[in-house]
Amino acid sequence: MTLRTDLKITQLPSPLPNWGALTGKNTIQTDPDFGTKIVRLTDGMTCLGSSMQTADQPECGLWNANDTLLLVRNTGGSSVVIQFNPATLQGKQLTGKFDGNLCFSRTDPAVLYRLIGTKIAKLTFKTVGSVMSYTGTATPVCDFAGSLPAGFKVKWTSSFMVSADDTTFVAGFSEGQQNSGSNICVFQTGHAGGGYRMLDITKGQITGDWGITGACNMVSPHTTFPFVIHEAMQTANPQYAIVSPSPAHGAEGYPLVWDTATLNLTDMLGGGHAAKGYLHAYFGGPGGGQYLEVPYANIAATRMIVPRTGLPGQNGQKYCGDQHTGFGKFDPLDNATFWDTSQSQVTPFTSAWMNEVRGYNAQTGVVSRACHTFNSGNSPSFIVQNAIGVPSQTGSFVAFTSDAMGSLGMTVVKGKAVPRGDVFVVDVRNL
Repeated sequence: MTLRTDLKITQLPSPLPNWGALTGKNTIQTDPDFGTKIVRLTDGMTCLGSSMQTADQPECGLWNANDTLLLVRNTGGSSVVIQFNPATLQGKQLTGKFDGNLCFSRTDPAVLYRLIGTKIAKLTFKTVGSVMSYTGTATPVCDFAGSLPAGFKVKWTSSFMVSADDTTFVAGFSEGQQNSGSNICVFQTGHAGGGYRMLDITKGQITGDWGITGACNMVSPHTTFPFVIHEAMQTANPQYAIVSPSPAHGAEGYPLVWDTATLNLTDMLGGGHAAKGYLHAYFGGPGGGQYLEVPYANIAATRMIVPRTGLPGQNGQKYCGDQHTGFGKFDPLDNATFWDTSQSQVTPFTSAWMNEVRGYNAQTGVVSRACHTFNSGNSPSFIVQNAIGVPSQTGSFVAFTSDAMGSLGMTVVKGKAVPRGDVFVVDVRNL
């Protein structure tokens, strides 16, 4: 089958699919409106009853390189690994829990990277028969302690991602909480004199073992030094990192791109959640389901990717809701699909695309509709509330979080019983 590309308003089906309440792990249902298969990968037994979820960044590396391992985490911050069978759509939780910031390698399906404090380590999984397991050996990759100011005590770390070739890592650090980050560190392999660079936001200075050092060249109408960061992340391209200022110091809606070998930090002038491709960022700020393409190397060369006739608003509909988006499969020319999960509490739906998983062809702007999220948006947990999706590295699957309209049983949040969320995976291989 081919995924739908029409703009027909599609309400939730009645009755809703039965996911098995509190204990429905590995239940497979077909979305009656979109024809795709969806599997529920976690349930109330996965992590002692707490809600299970994906991540707050769709490009965070939750999937391994061949779609056979998937990280899921509970609302307390502990992660577990699910071994996923792409042929049967069944999952098996592996032994053990993983702390720290985690992302899978983009080149080796058996490697998981972990950042704890200032240290990145490589964790390796092995396969015996058909079962994968962590070997228990952590190989050091780098330590940012030598880049940070003397006595720096890490209390907050940004999103943690690795470039598409596994050469480059970026991490933002703070001695306080999120929205107080002060230092952005880069490690890149292949440099004889050492692989470290650091951007000190408080001083506007760049230091390091490679590239140009000195005063940062900030080009932005919204942000000036000093400021504090909301987020920092590595793109798939080892050349570029993204720096998002805190809402209190600049505009969080206007992230900056850092060409990390240089002193150049440039405002991309794009608002809304963005998919970070290899050469471009795709911003949802135009609204209505549209995305704005902004090249990292030339922010003036923008374009809207969806043809006007392909938008719900041009067809008499009113699109409503927030959306989170990201690439799973990367292409050096961004000739790939990024995936979006939208969330709105407006019912009945007033347009196509509301509360759906959908994919955007970054070049043509064609939007493929995969499934309903079946999510109410009423959870107090941010990731569950927004049904945030994480596409796999091959582009074959999208994992997303849902409360299945409150049908998955209950969990306790701050002493109050609320409907739990779980991780679901939709098969989009027919796109």
